[in-house]
Amino acid sequence: MTISTGAQLTEDTLVMEAPRPLRSDELGALGAMYGGRKIETLPLGIFMHHNPNLFNLGNLDNMQILTDGERICSHVGLNRFDIVSMGCTFSAGCIGGVHTHEDFRGKGLATQLLLQVFDNVRTAGGDFLVISGRRGLYYRTHCMIVGTACRFALVADQADSLSVPHVEVVEADGDMAEELARIHALDPVRVLRPKPVWDRFRVTRSCHFAPARTLIMLQNDTPVAYLIAREEHRDGMVEVHEFAGDRRAVAGAVGHLLRLQEVEKVSLTAMAWDTPLIAHLQAHGIQPSAQATDGTIHVINFEQTLGRFRPRLAELLGPDVADAIFVETKNDEVTFGLDSDRITLAADAATRLLFGAPPDEQEPDLGASPLAAALRKGFPIPLPTYGMDYV
Repeated sequence: MTISTGAQLTEDTLVMEAPRPLRSDELGALGAMYGGRKIETLPLGIFMHHNPNLFNLGNLDNMQILTDGERICSHVGLNRFDIVSMGCTFSAGCIGGVHTHEDFRGKGLATQLLLQVFDNVRTAGGDFLVISGRRGLYYRTHCMIVGTACRFALVADQADSLSVPHVEVVEADGDMAEELARIHALDPVRVLRPKPVWDRFRVTRSCHFAPARTLIMLQNDTPVAYLIAREEHRDGMVEVHEFAGDRRAVAGAVGHLLRLQEVEKVSLTAMAWDTPLIAHLQAHGIQPSAQATDGTIHVINFEQTLGRFRPRLAELLGPDVADAIFVETKNDEVTFGLDSDRITLAADAATRLLFGAPPDEQEPDLGASPLAAALRKGFPIPLPTYGMDYV
């Protein structure tokens, strides 16, 4: 079967219009593609309550669709944002909402849309993308599982041992969104969130496709930390999806969350760079299980991503070495260089070099040159958790 342009469907040929953005008058057709879901517009132009940063009228250009002239057959969505990581700012985004109508599956439509989104981000000057999923569609297009996160599962006694004197834990209301934004902005690795993101969260109170509960921690009546957790529990465990601010206060609020949700366990995941939280929990005898970070990563522009990270490399390697390291791409190979040294890797291995291999897989073999030593010392690039930016 072949795919071509036009507006008719025959037995041998699937005829599609070219990929294009969703239009505001196609919300009903989008709901039909998602299995007949009724879509209504909420305040702030949101039209799917559970995923406001993707499904809103201001983001239509980032919602790519394929149609057969009458129906929406497939959709790939993008939430564009910037990431700050240890003082370096990257142009990134999250891909999600990927779906193909059951009548059109197995014909490569989602792949076509995904590659179109990659091209759009490349044209717009993007560095890399995080993708909220793991599936063959992503692996085939050089999206890689990367990095290490530490997952802690705490029971009541462990959670209570983390309580911090003189820190009050309260449930945040809509008027505290500005305080949440202020606390979030203090973390060294985070998504840069403009005010509309916090406004949408104020309306939906949704995180990771589900209703969320937000706790804020006060010291001397001053907000110092917050955590956002799923309202619904699974098998007696509630998941913390996002936190920011004072890590001792975050850990100290876990027992309060456990009692509030009336569950037996709380799950909390810290990225490997978050040593204050990890060390604090381990000091209380609470050990994590190591796992890969969520989703997958696709590097749009290796040269640009390296360039964005140079300020951090200068801290780790010295400015002379940081300025001298370069990267070149050709086809599916990526070459790193320093003076006369060269290391060439497949694109997938280069992605894992930049962002770290997951715990159950080996780092790329770089050899023993000065360049190899510099790359091992300078990387990985720390990534934030998804939190409310998950799509």
